Parts: sequence; structure tokens; C-alpha cells
Amino acid sequence: MLLTYHVVRKKDMRPEAPEGAQLYYGQIRINQQVSYQNLCEEISQLTLLTEADVSCILDGLLFFARKELLDGNLVDLGILGSFRMTAGAPVVDKEEDFHPSMFRKGRIVFTPGIELKKITQRENIHYVKEKFIIKYTDEECKRDHIE
Repeated sequence: MLLTYHVVRKKDMRPEAPEGAQLYYGQIRINQQVSYQNLCEEISQLTLLTEADVSCILDGLLFFARKELLDGNLVDLGILGSFRMTAGAPVVDKEEDFHPSMFRKGRIVFTPGIELKKITQRENIHYVKEKFIIKYTDEECKRDHIE
């Protein structure tokens, strides 16, 4: 697996960092987005299902997962992984000081299953630095050509 990365400069968030200090961080670049339509098409080519069948299955999965997550359940998708709801809240000194309104916005957490965890192992990933392509506008091209 080949992942493209670039290096960015960001504020140093360490408590002991001097004001205005910055550090460099590596960030993985997304190569492209796979659309829902493309996903259905690719899966249908691997199976005996039509694109419409695959779409119905994925829509059914979404309906089921939404319902179960709203009921506070963990949605286990076997070797693919699982989804669960979580929400953070501030700490209080006494139990009676806590109120459900203190919960922040809920989040859905995905925990990958065995097959997806395998691809994250270091020996499976190779990194390549992003190559920047300089793009010029038509006006800049004309100006460079004339001079």
C-alpha cells in the first residue's frame, strides 16, 4: 500500500512551548474519494448482485445501524468492524451535580475489525512524499512567454 504525505507547519501545542513556536507534522493526503455509486458498481462486479441490489443492502445497513445506534447498541459488522455511540462530558465533584444536559454532541466511533487492522501494520504501508505540481493561469503563461 502506498500512502502520499506532505509536511505542514503548525502551532506547537506542548505546555512548555514558547509563544508562537511551531513544529512540522506529517499528514497523509487522500488520493481520491470513492463515490457511493462507484462502490456499488465495484461490489456488483465482484458478486452476482446488481448495483441496485448492492445499493439496497447498503441502504438497509444504514437504516439498521442508525436505529441500533440511537437505541444505545453497538453495531457489530464481523470482520469489517463495529460502530458505537459516545459522548463526552465535563467532570463534576459530586454525582448529584451531574446532569444529562452536560453531555457534549454525540459521536459515532468505528473500531476496525481484523481484516482492516491488518492493512495498518507498518510492513504493509509505504510512504511517498507528495510532489507539488506548479500550475499557472493562462495570464501567467502569456506573461512568462512574452518576457
